[in-house]
Amino acid sequence: MDNERKDRVTIPEGYTAEQYYSEQMEKMKTGDADATFMAGLCFRDGIGCTQSETNFAACLMVAANKGHETANALCSELGSDFFIRTGDEFRNAKIMPNALQSYLWAFKLKDRTVCVKLADMYAEGLGTQKDTQLAGRFLLTGAEAGIAEAQYRYSEELSDGKWVKQNEEAANEWCLKAAEQGHVRAMLSMGIHDWAEEGDIFTAEEWFRKAADTGDREGMRLLGELDAEELLKPEEAFEMLTRAAELGSKDAELDLGKWYLFEHKWLYGRAYEAESGDHEKAAEILRRLAEEEDFSDAYYYWGLCLLDGYGVTADVSRSIEWLKKAAEHNSTDAQKLMGYLIAFNVDNHPVWPDDYERSDFYGDATYFNRRRKSISEKYLKGWLEWHEYVKTHNALRAIEWYRMAAEQGDAEAAEQLCILFRHVLEEMQKDPENADKDLMEEISGELEEWTQALSEFDRYH
Repeated sequence: MDNERKDRVTIPEGYTAEQYYSEQMEKMKTGDADATFMAGLCFRDGIGCTQSETNFAACLMVAANKGHETANALCSELGSDFFIRTGDEFRNAKIMPNALQSYLWAFKLKDRTVCVKLADMYAEGLGTQKDTQLAGRFLLTGAEAGIAEAQYRYSEELSDGKWVKQNEEAANEWCLKAAEQGHVRAMLSMGIHDWAEEGDIFTAEEWFRKAADTGDREGMRLLGELDAEELLKPEEAFEMLTRAAELGSKDAELDLGKWYLFEHKWLYGRAYEAESGDHEKAAEILRRLAEEEDFSDAYYYWGLCLLDGYGVTADVSRSIEWLKKAAEHNSTDAQKLMGYLIAFNVDNHPVWPDDYERSDFYGDATYFNRRRKSISEKYLKGWLEWHEYVKTHNALRAIEWYRMAAEQGDAEAAEQLCILFRHVLEEMQKDPENADKDLMEEISGELEEWTQALSEFDRYH
């Protein structure tokens, strides 16, 4: 900077640097814009105080906001990168009002990359009053300026309908714009949408592959799952899942555990016989994920290993402990299996009488794997008819677990729930004099409600 610049500190004769700094700080308290600016320069250059970029930025912004011409000119010269950097430093130090002001200065300097940061500040009420509508407008501004992160985040908000009016069509359009710019999460979202919603597995493959090619482990995992389930490319699927697992994806490790348990025929909810997998390898992976990583999605599959004796010695008591843990973490599969096992009092009598009995009221490995995704209405109804020893008490305990799954929207759990309600009512009606009238009324009401709810569920068979 040349000597004509007005952003230089000249210490008056007879002053020490410390005295000059202290005088500017005292004047700043009165609202003096020039003193505030000069105090900022002291912080910038370390004159009479410890050098501090954030303190410099704070003083500079206050002076500029008061209309100090040189402060305003210096703000423009420093540029948006300076204010985004100091804004991040303020936020990390939890000085939120200063962080917000820094980001607003970057926005004032026409930098639209800061829109996402501003949206987060206003949405969370950091340094200002919470204002989700303003947060949404900042995201839209960034999206319209072509900022991929803003486009992706705005698409999420359009899908959720929390900050802005819900609009799925517009959400997809903005997500596509972000994906086309190479935004990885947007590419993953587009792939998931094309796979799950549109059934377009080939376009989904393109998006997942593009994400995977960036080194993204989630893209590798999803490409592996798509390869295994839809495209029937087991070699590439295994490679993708392995690479994702090596990069730290616990979901990919879980998929590998399921791969070894059921071979590549079963990954994403499909039921096949567990006959050609490496069960010991599966048990090793699933046990580690469940025990060491505290990975809730692994609880269910490790519980299955223990229940069926896949790669380990069968232990029904320990299995039920893990299945219960999975059910408590909202696994609908675990909730339904817990309901089924409890209906037949397996949790209290965990020793199978013999192979025939096991196959009959639970299902041996070959049979049950074909039914693992869900036990259909006719089979559960048949088991209830075959086993008259299913007591009302056990059925009521089972109902609690089936209800949990049904309340998450699982139509099959709702079916089983209705079957158990009818079973309990039939058992109680056999001895009307000793039946709990209030309980019968309560169950009848729930049966009616869930029967009605079933008509609204999308059934999966």
